[in-house]
Amino acid sequence: MTTRILVPTDFSPYAAAAADYAVSLAAHSNAELLIAHVKPSAVLPHSEEDVADPLEPELHTKLSAVARNSVGVAVSRRFLRGNPVDELLKLAKETGVRQIVMGTHGQTMAPEKAIGSIAEAVLLRATCRVILVKGETPA
Repeated sequence: MTTRILVPTDFSPYAAAAADYAVSLAAHSNAELLIAHVKPSAVLPHSEEDVADPLEPELHTKLSAVARNSVGVAVSRRFLRGNPVDELLKLAKETGVRQIVMGTHGQTMAPEKAIGSIAEAVLLRATCRVILVKGETPA
């Protein structure tokens, strides 16, 4: 059975650092990567309003670029809509993910907090190992 690593991305430098770490981890453990982006959505998935988003093609392009240089590592990608935490945890369960590697920047938390609210919620609710990667602060 192949080990699968879920790598959520919001396309930030922090998510890029997590993807780089996950590629290295996958290469050393013969695991496959599942890169996922969740477009937050207050409407029902696949509704007319959601599908017609003019930014969506750009998001798909960005998603296809994540971990592009992962030579020798199997990579698949998913574009999801909904609540990021719920969708990521559902994806992890449905695909048999053994661990989640995600970036964190603490953007939505108080300055004294080390992790962001999405990372914190995934960490607290996941039933598999979660590795949080704090990338360099962008200039």
